[in-house]
Amino acid sequence: MTTSHIDIDRSTEKAYVWCNAVAAELGTEDGQAAYRTLRAFPHVLRDRLSVDEAASALLHGETEASPPSPSSSSDAGHRSVTASRSP
Repeated sequence: MTTSHIDIDRSTEKAYVWCNAVAAELGTEDGQAAYRTLRAFPHVLRDRLSVDEAASALLHGETEASPPSPSSSSDAGHRSVTASRSP
């Protein structure tokens, strides 16, 4: 499989759109802060979902590629990750 420059350009453009959306949601023009938030979001989500919740999200198509909204997730109701992970 080869990746064309058009695919890379499209991905780059989508990344800018997502970063701009996150920056707007955070109320900042700091692109680096928005990028760091955007990068951290999947890790936080991964760490807070159980295996069953993640599988359910995948099965029900809840993986639509749209920018996450940092303000839509709060710590209220989230379980803390205390158990060690199994490899």
